[in-house]
Amino acid sequence: VKIPKFKVNKATYAGERISLDITPMNIESSGGSKNWLLVVDEFTDMKWSFFIKNKSDLDETMIKFIKKLKDENFEIKFIRMDNSGENISVKNKLKEGIFSNIKFELTAPSTPQQNGIVERAFATLLGRAKAMLNQAGLTGTTRQRMWAECARTATFLENAMPDKVNEPPPILKFYGNQYNWLNNLRTFGEIAVIKKIENTSKLENKGLVAMFVGYCDEHAKGTYRFVNLQTGKIIISRNIKWLNKTYGEFKRDKIKPNINVDTSSESEEDSDDNVIFEDEEFHENTIATRSTTRLQRELSKLNTYYNATVPDEKVEVASIMTTHSGPSDPSTFKQAWFHTENQTKWRGAIGKEFKDMIEKGVWKYRKINELPDNRKIIGSKWVFKTKKNGVHRARLVALGYSQIPGVDYTDNFAPVVNDVTYRITLLLK
Repeated sequence: VKIPKFKVNKATYAGERISLDITPMNIESSGGSKNWLLVVDEFTDMKWSFFIKNKSDLDETMIKFIKKLKDENFEIKFIRMDNSGENISVKNKLKEGIFSNIKFELTAPSTPQQNGIVERAFATLLGRAKAMLNQAGLTGTTRQRMWAECARTATFLENAMPDKVNEPPPILKFYGNQYNWLNNLRTFGEIAVIKKIENTSKLENKGLVAMFVGYCDEHAKGTYRFVNLQTGKIIISRNIKWLNKTYGEFKRDKIKPNINVDTSSESEEDSDDNVIFEDEEFHENTIATRSTTRLQRELSKLNTYYNATVPDEKVEVASIMTTHSGPSDPSTFKQAWFHTENQTKWRGAIGKEFKDMIEKGVWKYRKINELPDNRKIIGSKWVFKTKKNGVHRARLVALGYSQIPGVDYTDNFAPVVNDVTYRITLLLK
């Protein structure tokens, strides 16, 4: 049966018409919430996410939200929602108060398409939240309980980014101004060390390892939200050192966080933000050898040739002679590609290096199933350097130190000519 379509009224200014919906989640969030409330402004597509424990808390949350918008000189005239019991309660509470002039548009039962704006927004934000969890490498119960933080960050990014070309983002269309957070974006789940400002003992750690989970749009510029890997509480800070590793990479590298620290003076929130990391990676005492190849590699590291001791004076000289990038040079590909000052020059250097690699046939493409058995793939790293004459250089180098003599290779080959070869060549001529 074809359902007839009817013309609906469109919003003419920001805040005139809003749509809302609430969806239950299949697991309790880190702060004890079980429901996700999403509100969308129809004119600007601005979105707000709220996390509540019970559906009965919906009316109180909406009353506070509408009062906040009224204080910001936004007049709501229409609210569209379904006809569930908690929404009817919101309607009755608002009708009794100072918002009796608001008109409510209830959708028909089992007709979510009549509230399609918020339904589509739910699907979009949920998909982005899943992508962030995958990128961070979160698994198990920790992954499930982080849904509120992911939803909050996904909503923030959705409001900060434009939907179409040459159009302002929703937050700019709604409020008229915004801080450009796009210059300070970080990967969800990235690990950082937070500097402890308070006085500590001389033997106590000066930093705390935490995981990035979001932005603080109501705080000063450059302030981020982190989760304490020990207590699970949220930390608000900008005194940070990024490790450029996601939670999953951090776990695989067997880096242990500094958990024996007191964070009582840090700005910690007890809202919908507490997540206890129950994974076993921070309690491992031994490293299991899962295969014969891995056991062989570990045993080979004990070889005196591979693990030879070097005199201290040679180490000191070597460290002095090692070439490092300057303090302003990027240390990662991402930093170079999105460099704020010399983006064009670094991109040109990267393109030239990659083109040279292709022309010289440095590598060949192979499928994973074509690789030799029991062999590790050698990784690569970009190294960036600004020369004294101002030339920007980018080099793609192989991580050869990951190879173990006697396991990954047995012979060394160097493309150089020694004196014996040179003399033989002259004699033949």
